[in-house]
Amino acid sequence: MTNTQQKYADTRYAATVGLLVLGLIFSPVVLAVSRPLGGAAVSLAAVFSAICVVLAWFAWAKDSRRSRLSVVTQPTR
Repeated sequence: MTNTQQKYADTRYAATVGLLVLGLIFSPVVLAVSRPLGGAAVSLAAVFSAICVVLAWFAWAKDSRRSRLSVVTQPTR
């Protein structure tokens, strides 16, 4: 039976995980496979990875401020 006194706040960490995958896995793999032509490609990939990690940090911080479980108590009579 479900307890109607518990209300769960939904958390959305998909954006955080997606940005981390882009920045820490996808970008280095594309860089390694494409055989960069010089330091400019490496710098661009590093900047892209850093931006993705920073955006993931902000997305995580925004989502982690929500409470996971809030228990509503009945007033005592």
